Amino acid sequence: MKPLFSILIFCQVMLSQTLTVKYNSILLDQKDDYGNYYFENGVLITNQDNSTYTIIPKDTIVENEILGSISSSSNDYKQVFFKDIKNGTVIYDETNGMGGRTRLVKDDTYRITWKINDNHKIILGYEAQEATGWFRGREYRAYFASKIPYSNGPFKFDGLPGLVLEVISEDKTVHIRAKEITKSSETIYCPFNISERMLTWAEFKKIYKLYFEKTISYRSSSDSQIVVPNRGIEYYVD
Repeated sequence: MKPLFSILIFCQVMLSQTLTVKYNSILLDQKDDYGNYYFENGVLITNQDNSTYTIIPKDTIVENEILGSISSSSNDYKQVFFKDIKNGTVIYDETNGMGGRTRLVKDDTYRITWKINDNHKIILGYEAQEATGWFRGREYRAYFASKIPYSNGPFKFDGLPGLVLEVISEDKTVHIRAKEITKSSETIYCPFNISERMLTWAEFKKIYKLYFEKTISYRSSSDSQIVVPNRGIEYYVD
């Protein structure tokens, strides 16, 4: 057993650092016509108070039994999530359902009620403990490392007593896993104009539902229907 003073020193050093965590993020939802898929690199820069999580599409070709050959291309688009960890708020730019506009969303209702259990696995050399929870349409298993005492993780997955290193949905559509953890010299700041009018999560869902219903009810002259997703990682339309 490690001496208590060495554990305290380790925690103090960790808590004084900013970390950069790189994730591989996959969404492959094919249960019906309104699913979605994307393959992304995620970068979390976090301290104890704030963080940014940036997702960037990556070049990928995947063969799927139902959808066939799926391709994803990297581009210059980046979506950034700025999180106030202690106050439980996330601010991010959103284009889905906005008619070509970009609007800011401030989400303060995303927190997950986790149930921690006794299952463990090793991820990047860290012992990671399992927790389960329901989040906006799906049941998840998350694996967090209590030896990295940052109550944070990728996307909106946080609130556990350690850094979240892996997230897996029980329907097998979402899989996010850490691939690298390093110390960071980055300064964390909010990249958005917070004086701008921001949508709440409920307001965003209402706008997206109107867009979704209008789009799927449209019929072209050839009587073809346009299909748009009603969900990403989160369900936009219940």
